[in-house]
Amino acid sequence: MDPDHLEKVLDFIRVFADRCHHGKEEGIIFPMMEEYGVPRAGPIGVMLIEHELGRGYVRRLAEAVERYGAGDIEALDIFTENAKEYVELLKQHIDKENNILYRIAETHIPKDEDENLLERFEKLEYEKIGPERHEELLHILEKLSAIYLK
Repeated sequence: MDPDHLEKVLDFIRVFADRCHHGKEEGIIFPMMEEYGVPRAGPIGVMLIEHELGRGYVRRLAEAVERYGAGDIEALDIFTENAKEYVELLKQHIDKENNILYRIAETHIPKDEDENLLERFEKLEYEKIGPERHEELLHILEKLSAIYLK
């Protein structure tokens, strides 16, 4: 595997999944949910713990990529194992978001906040990842998918 491609995968995870997606949750949705009466100790707390678990996997992925880039072939096994664990965490995490967290948010956050939320999401995305970076990341992911997911 091309170490540069692994770096691109890490960049996608760090920027798209963490800085953008988790940034929206941690910086906007979770505080708003708390403002409207959802305690941090419930589903919000679980999501925050899982965000940190995910960041741990990403740190181990980055270490493996660095070792692999320096010629340590065994580091690819470490990358693969951590990637599998990260994917499993994300599957469960997304299921909790879709079936628990966002439903709670919808019942607590008033509908008239929807436009405010969207504006804040767009602003965060612009400030945290920059204009057109979202599309650039998706394009890179498509290119890598064409190479590795044939």
